[in-house]
Amino acid sequence: MKNKNLIVGLFVLAGLVLFMAGLVLIGNRHEAFARHMDFYADFTNLAGLSKGSKVQVAGMDAGQVLDIAVPASPSARFRVRLRIEESLHGLVSHRFGGHHWNAGVVGETFLLIHPGSPTAAEASALSLLPSKEPMDLANLLDQARAWSATSMSPSRTRMAPEKRRDSNSVRHWATPTRRSPT
Repeated sequence: MKNKNLIVGLFVLAGLVLFMAGLVLIGNRHEAFARHMDFYADFTNLAGLSKGSKVQVAGMDAGQVLDIAVPASPSARFRVRLRIEESLHGLVSHRFGGHHWNAGVVGETFLLIHPGSPTAAEASALSLLPSKEPMDLANLLDQARAWSATSMSPSRTRMAPEKRRDSNSVRHWATPTRRSPT
């Protein structure tokens, strides 16, 4: 009987040790036991940024987006609360306005924070970081279409003869010539 109780006790103890090891491994993976600092950034357009999106500092995974507050009016901005590892806090400053987010190759959206200059003061916890609006591919394509439409409009193609000659010579110079084999 004592031998059976000892085996059951060892089995329960081994189960508890495995359970605790699993908690530590999962916690480290989600950085639950790391020290963090929270910051804010404001955006007029989120374009795919959501709660749980990654935050990178100088290209290194540093945290995640905790919350996004919806603005009260159309002219107001979305307030994004982000959490960054405390070990990377020295790279986050108030003066550098290069905080922006990009869509990755597979469409994943993340917030990218460029490191500040060596002379800039570190940002304090819960402070508002300067931000840039994201470069949206759809907006960029619309701008290119609008530019090409205005550059190809009839008013742009009607030039004075001397200007037309110059533009043709430039076009001819820029167009590759084909040589026939001799």
